[in-house]
Amino acid sequence: MVLLDRALYGLRDSPVLWYKTFCITLKKVGFFRLEKEPCLFYNKERIAYLVVYVDDFLLIYPKSHEQTVIKMVEGIKKEYSLTGGDDVNTFLGMRVIRDWESKKLWLIYD
Repeated sequence: MVLLDRALYGLRDSPVLWYKTFCITLKKVGFFRLEKEPCLFYNKERIAYLVVYVDDFLLIYPKSHEQTVIKMVEGIKKEYSLTGGDDVNTFLGMRVIRDWESKKLWLIYD
């Protein structure tokens, strides 16, 4: 019998262990999980929202609180290697279109 002390890619329990580990990291940097929606996290002031899907996440926040969010992202970067960070154009196969003047957002699935 072999006992593993961490998850290996491809094992049945790996996704659950990844999620639990990621949740711990998010809690350390100030995010809380929405009780009824396990893929949505928010900070205490409800300024920043983070949507998680497998190993992709989308961070939504007002530009006026960018410095607060940058500190939170730096905390995540201490644990994980992140890519991206630019304005989002697509997420999970959906195009993201913003109208800054009218403060509207569209998600278009082609």
